[in-house]
Amino acid sequence: MSRSRLLIRLACAGVLLAVVAGPVLADSAPVTDKTNAVSVNPLALIFGGISANFEHKMNEKSSITAGFQYYSSDATFVKSTFLGVEGGYRMYFSPVAPDGFYWEPFVSVGSQSIEIDVFGSTGKGSGISFAPGVLVGRQWVWEGGFLIDLAIGGAFYLGGVTVDLGGSSYEGSYSGFGLAGKFALGYAWK
Repeated sequence: MSRSRLLIRLACAGVLLAVVAGPVLADSAPVTDKTNAVSVNPLALIFGGISANFEHKMNEKSSITAGFQYYSSDATFVKSTFLGVEGGYRMYFSPVAPDGFYWEPFVSVGSQSIEIDVFGSTGKGSGISFAPGVLVGRQWVWEGGFLIDLAIGGAFYLGGVTVDLGGSSYEGSYSGFGLAGKFALGYAWK
């Protein structure tokens, strides 16, 4: 992506955030009467992907979450696409779900396809990934429904990719602990 396109996307995201969030943030008292929320990661949108989440309040201290991710990159020698889903269970400390501090165990499952071009030979492959993890975060919900969700945590990533290139098959696997995080803007309603 060119630098000018990135700057244009950042400027558009900033203007959109100011237009939507400005009037809502003027009322800074958090509310707790919301039962559903949708949110997106604006950073994923800027870089050509999408990461969206849905949250449903189960009771005063917990909710369930479901997420969807799609990312695509086209580098010089490698093209890749990732499609994933995740589910989690949030437990809120205060004040009342879906507004406040929380911790969230989650599980993520994804599928990746890859195309590699090396010295005129093209290889294609795919793989599956699995990641159980936990996040600790804070979600702010305002009277108008605007929300901000920030979290950090970790996950244990397991996965592998098999690529067929030049008549041979190459396998790569990975496993280990890695950081996980969340930054999302969204809307909550009753």
